[in-house]
Amino acid sequence: MTGGIGSFIEPMKRSIVIALREAIDDDLPSDDVLRRVKDNIDLEYPTDELQYPGMWVQFSFTRIIPSGITPTMYDEDGNRYAMWTFEGRITVNVVALTSLERDRISDAVISMFAFREYFAM
Repeated sequence: MTGGIGSFIEPMKRSIVIALREAIDDDLPSDDVLRRVKDNIDLEYPTDELQYPGMWVQFSFTRIIPSGITPTMYDEDGNRYAMWTFEGRITVNVVALTSLERDRISDAVISMFAFREYFAM
């Protein structure tokens, strides 16, 4: 079941996948290692050799708490709902057929997160 009541893990992971794909843009040099993984960023572990190199995204909660003074509310039809705030940990797993390729992709991902704004100035 997707998109039902309480569905927020899958949409969170999909948002991260979309953000990663958009962060790897056409401004990168054609030989950049990140270009090779752009289409292979997904929610699932890659099981086909054609999906390598790639990345898969995981999300786990670190904190879920009721939100606001009165977290339980009712809509105009009398249906009860609750507001929650959550925090979590995103894990981006880099996979490749060789350790060297995985290391180079991991280095590029770290550089993208750490230095992208610096180089854009």
